[in-house]
Amino acid sequence: MKNFQLMPAKRPGRLAIIPGLLLASTGLLVPVDAIAEERLCERESAALCTENKSKTTLQASRILLAAQPYTPANATSDAIINNNASVLLSNTENTDDVWNTFRGLIVGKDSAGALVIDGRQISSLTGSIGRGSAGIVTLTNGAIWILRGGDLVLGTNSGSGRLLVELGSQISGINELRIGEFYASAYGSVMIDGTGSTVKTNWVVVGDQDTGKLDILNGGQVVATEHMNIGYVGKTDRNNLFGNGAVRVDGEDSLLDVAKPILLGGYGTGNNDARGVLTVSNGGTVKSGKYLWLGVGKGSTGIVNVGSEEGDVAQRAGVINVPWIYLGDTADNTSTVQLNFNHNSDDFSLAADITGRGQVNHNGPGTTLLSGNNAYTGITSLRNGTLRAGSTDAFSRNSDFTVDETATVDLNGFSQTIRSLSLDGMLSFGQPGTDEALKRSNSILTVSGNYSSNNGLLILNTTEDAVQQKAVVNQLHVMGNTSGTTRVALQALGSQTVSNLNGARVVWVDGESGGEFVAVGRLTAGAYDYALLRGNNTDDSALIPDSNHWYLTNTWTPSEEPIRDPEEPIRDPEEPAIDPDTPVLPVQQEEPASHDSVLRPELGAYLANKSAGNTLFTTRLHDRLGESHYIDPITGESDVTSMWLRNVGGHTRFRDSSGQLKTQSNRYVLQIGGDVAQWSSDEVERWHLGVMFGYANSQSNTRSDVSHYRADGSISGYSAGLYATWYANNVEKSGGYLDSWMLYNWFDNTVRGEQLATEKYRSRGVTASLEAGYAFKLKETARLSYWLQPQVQLTWMDVSSDDHQEANGTVIRDKGKGNLQSRLGVKAYLRGYNQRDEGKDRLFQPFIETNWLHNSRNYSISMNEIQGDVDGAKNIAELRAGVEAKVNTRLHLWGNVGQQIGDSGYSDSQAMFGVKVLF
Repeated sequence: MKNFQLMPAKRPGRLAIIPGLLLASTGLLVPVDAIAEERLCERESAALCTENKSKTTLQASRILLAAQPYTPANATSDAIINNNASVLLSNTENTDDVWNTFRGLIVGKDSAGALVIDGRQISSLTGSIGRGSAGIVTLTNGAIWILRGGDLVLGTNSGSGRLLVELGSQISGINELRIGEFYASAYGSVMIDGTGSTVKTNWVVVGDQDTGKLDILNGGQVVATEHMNIGYVGKTDRNNLFGNGAVRVDGEDSLLDVAKPILLGGYGTGNNDARGVLTVSNGGTVKSGKYLWLGVGKGSTGIVNVGSEEGDVAQRAGVINVPWIYLGDTADNTSTVQLNFNHNSDDFSLAADITGRGQVNHNGPGTTLLSGNNAYTGITSLRNGTLRAGSTDAFSRNSDFTVDETATVDLNGFSQTIRSLSLDGMLSFGQPGTDEALKRSNSILTVSGNYSSNNGLLILNTTEDAVQQKAVVNQLHVMGNTSGTTRVALQALGSQTVSNLNGARVVWVDGESGGEFVAVGRLTAGAYDYALLRGNNTDDSALIPDSNHWYLTNTWTPSEEPIRDPEEPIRDPEEPAIDPDTPVLPVQQEEPASHDSVLRPELGAYLANKSAGNTLFTTRLHDRLGESHYIDPITGESDVTSMWLRNVGGHTRFRDSSGQLKTQSNRYVLQIGGDVAQWSSDEVERWHLGVMFGYANSQSNTRSDVSHYRADGSISGYSAGLYATWYANNVEKSGGYLDSWMLYNWFDNTVRGEQLATEKYRSRGVTASLEAGYAFKLKETARLSYWLQPQVQLTWMDVSSDDHQEANGTVIRDKGKGNLQSRLGVKAYLRGYNQRDEGKDRLFQPFIETNWLHNSRNYSISMNEIQGDVDGAKNIAELRAGVEAKVNTRLHLWGNVGQQIGDSGYSDSQAMFGVKVLF
């Protein structure tokens, strides 16, 4: 049809033949070159049909039939949409049966055309979109296109074909879905978008000698029963060996399901420039029943991206469900073959076996778990994120690993062998996991070639092997040479052991050991601090032999203590456990090593908290000051109702039982109480029953004389309880007395180790006391009397904490529970007043007191069953002096200072001030 013009008719009408024109009842005029030999029929639908093999051609927004050799009246006719026409097939538009079934649907043949199938079903043998021009087909609202075993081709002969399948629409029955076919200037694009939107085919080819793109989004699906090619060079007579294919599977429930192989970059292995890229992201899934082959042809490009393409912003990972991934680069590296992990998910897992030759890149900040039996050759480049092993041999023994500063390679408890390692980032043997602590601490990384590091971080795990009854630690074995500097950290995974890691080899070098391994922060495990030392080629048995290797030792001799600013805190409790910039104390390897294991100063902090929790609220009768019986001058009745308050400040010094740790603590105690009942049988003897409450806190600091590390401890909490007192003579306070009390105590505890995480835990328990004494009047004058009072007291101390596991895995256990402290002493005092206070009912009582205290148990703490005690507190001598004053009948004041001395440098100093109001 040539030289025609399309014009609208003025009104609907029936079909008529006019010389040179075909008038349809749709109200459209169509010029016809020659129709004399054709028989036309008219349908009520206003569509045109022909007999004698007519061909249907759409020329405008309504259906028009031009006389051609094929008819659409049956499945042997073609439908051609071009000449910039746009067609809508729906339940209300173009509903004639001629559009239900035909032979070929051709959109955009040599001129542009567009078709929308809206909620309607059609059937064709084949489909062609964008043949030599631009063609667009959209299926929407549940539309169905059934192909009867033919091919669906998009973008041929320099054309551009686009297909959108959305909103639950479906295409099925395709033999080959070919997207981008023939000539490099052609382009094909398919988008399957939304849940229920599906394309089913036998074969899929994306980008065969031109450019093809397939997007499967938001729950869309493509299912292929045979294989799939992405970037393909098929049989051709032309010299064009280029094919560019890109497939993206993005979104939850999006699926590319191929029963047989997925091939990226060529078909045969001959020379070609084909490029195939497959990207799976945001929960999409790629399945293949056989394998993924990246870089089939020599010189081709095959790339699989998990998350997003290299250089783009990382996306959430998808799923790759294939048994095998083959990297097809050649020995001379003429191809570009990459498996890229550029995602931000923390749980992506790949179980496929990876073989062949190519590059594996980890670019995104996420975590990738490899659990296949991987044996590929090429570089494994970690630029960001974490590459984690999920099985032995998950890391290819044929691969050279490079780990950048922001990346981590994690063995995850599985021993691995790799060809070489360049470590600028982190090498981990596995994060803490109590169920797999032994596996994560017993694994080995073997580097069959050379090892280098630019301030990389090596994190070693240690735990207890309960079967072998010994501590184990990870090991780095370098069969080649080492160079550069590596920082080393140690984390214990909860071992409860009496053994230690002294002499454990952690770096084993077969070649030239030019690299330096330097501890970062503190190397701690259980109760011990460790140093990392190179062996020393010497006959001295006190030193570790073989200078090629590196060892852990806790019998090291440090240099002088580094200078610290006394105004700065020991550490910021918010800092991480491993500070990469924290200096480590240098070690003098020339000196003989100490044979005493180096204990952590945190042990002293735990001991200080334990001791304070049991002693902060312990009292004696005269700490509360007994009440005086007096006669109310107004009522004339006896009244002893009172309220008292005492403040205590104290300072304690002690060493642990090893003598390495020196601890000091300061405490403050505030207690308040008062009688709730009093009674007497003869107005001389008297019983008092009262309640008391208290708040206290203690701050401690422990320093190791060996390692010079420090730890801070703190404890704060409350107490509540009852007291009961009996005086044989309440008026003169002479004769005997009995005093008892019981308290429930609860505390929050903190231990802050230098360069370690802050530890927090709770303690609670009961303390109780029974005290007795007898006052003797030795001498009396007009205003003074002299007294001597022997005293005895038993105090039960049972404040303890549950087992606590530190961030580094060390188990802290409270030992020495249920201590019984006995006190035996004598108090000498004067009671009287000054001449100028005559008649003022004022009384002063200065005193001096000496005591002997004995603890049935030491205050003890264990760290992984290594026990430490407060030394020198078993037997303590005490001296106190002070004064008690009755200012008037309603106000009493008292204060004293005391000093305790024990063995091994134990001492305690205390000052107390109290006030009591009677009303």
